Amino acid sequence: MRRSIPSSSPWPARALVLLRLSLGVFLIVKSTGKFSWLLDSPPLTAKLTDWSTNQCAIELSRWYARFLLPGAPIFARLSLIGELGSGIALIAGFQTRLIASVAALMILNFHLATGGLVSWDFLFDPSGLVVVSALVSLALGARDLPLSVTR
Repeated sequence: MRRSIPSSSPWPARALVLLRLSLGVFLIVKSTGKFSWLLDSPPLTAKLTDWSTNQCAIELSRWYARFLLPGAPIFARLSLIGELGSGIALIAGFQTRLIASVAALMILNFHLATGGLVSWDFLFDPSGLVVVSALVSLALGARDLPLSVTR
């Protein structure tokens, strides 16, 4: 006869802490490629221009990239600050549910602009479906986790 794990078991919370820490490290590492964007936004402007003319992307994605183009200097800095800040907050365990929700929206926003959100690439991209699913899992289930600044 198989024994079930009691609901008061610490293991689900420990698994979510491991997931939280892993996602925090992932976001910090992803942000390191954007440090130059703090002082220089033309790399993001070039990407948005490429995405806005990508004929393989759906029209919504091309429109969204064109919509973001005028704000590229602001979004370049927000992208870096958002990823780095989310990573640090997840590692510290600060407002995990809120931060995980915001990080998931940031990643979905990025994939919408690239045109990858509604393509097979989203399933294979390392920051695609798996990371978004993990962040949503934290947003839904990370309540009162151990090793957190706020509970």
